[in-house]
Amino acid sequence: MKKKHDRSGHSLSIVDDVLDTLSSLAEKPARFILLIIVFSLGAGGAVAARGITESSAEQVAQSITSSSLDWATFRVTEAEADNGSALNPAASGRFPNVGVARLHSLPHVLSVGLSWTIPSDKVSVSQLAGSESASEVRVVGANGDWIRQSGVVSTPSNSPDLLDISNLTNVALVGVVAAKQLSVQGGGIGQQVWINGEQFTVAGLLVDGGDGGINNSIVISGSDADRISQNAGEQLLTIHTTPNAASVVSEAVPPTLDATNPGRYVADSVVDLSNLRRGVSSQMARTVAVLSLLLLFAASVTTANTMIMSVMTRTPEVALRRAMGLSKLRVARLFVLEGGLIGALGGCVGAALGIIGVVIGALVQDWTPVLSVSLVPLGVASGAIVGVLSALYPALRAARIDPSIAMRA
Repeated sequence: MKKKHDRSGHSLSIVDDVLDTLSSLAEKPARFILLIIVFSLGAGGAVAARGITESSAEQVAQSITSSSLDWATFRVTEAEADNGSALNPAASGRFPNVGVARLHSLPHVLSVGLSWTIPSDKVSVSQLAGSESASEVRVVGANGDWIRQSGVVSTPSNSPDLLDISNLTNVALVGVVAAKQLSVQGGGIGQQVWINGEQFTVAGLLVDGGDGGINNSIVISGSDADRISQNAGEQLLTIHTTPNAASVVSEAVPPTLDATNPGRYVADSVVDLSNLRRGVSSQMARTVAVLSLLLLFAASVTTANTMIMSVMTRTPEVALRRAMGLSKLRVARLFVLEGGLIGALGGCVGAALGIIGVVIGALVQDWTPVLSVSLVPLGVASGAIVGVLSALYPALRAARIDPSIAMRA
């Protein structure tokens, strides 16, 4: 089968054009290397961003899954809290103290935290009796386990234990922000604050590095909280278990709290982890898509400018080829091939660099790297496509060179 030829008899084989392109690139290795670096950065950034996104999404999913398998939270149902009798702890949204104590004996239970915030309209806090209330300070009823579960730093370190001493009343643990608002001086230990007209002794200071609200709180024992507020506020029971035991423990909690009416106590709904993971992944994917497009756009602009300069410097060569009968299509195709070839090679290098970046980034964050099989094709394809697109305008410009005018110039 005969090959097609243009007017000068030049072969139109794509192989010939590729060899011609490689020869042209070899004549100016500095420009060739520069363009490879530009494309490798763009494609590598896209690959690395995609890999880091998948790795971080997987890490988030694993963390959420781990948390959901180690923790269980319970509330008193509103119906029971509204309709119960005065003798029934659930009548006021309360967990029975005896039942809570029994939870510690369940297998796999590490700690049982109990907490509730007294509504602001049911409590007033001040530094001195009768002085203006510090409205921004909240009062929390809790036990020692809840403080420890929250991960706060307490000073003294054993001060949360004071909340569990049944015959010890009117002691308070004060968050650092609340201490400033109440003008608690120095370490604050032994100083006094007033809550609903009762004097409380500051027995410890709390610092929450995660700023989960404890910094701005005063924590008192559950019995003190119920006494000064007439059982105001909804209690939350938080149980920390050994790994993967939360589901089993959750089934045993209601009958342990009250064997006669376990339906009073319900576990909070478990998050749909698959939907949450997809949500996290999609949000990260949108951010990565924008970043990748910016990187590839920068590579495209740089390549287009470089190739335009190449067309200008190679004008005599292009004019000579056109005078010898090389068609406009053939001239344009040479430059498009050059852009695509540079982009593909840069994409290969970028894919390798991107994968290395993903592995290093994951190791630094102590993650498990997630390397999709699509990362390498993504780098090569993105580089080649952007390379071709960035070469279109320079190719058209080269094809429009008038050989007669260019040769005279």
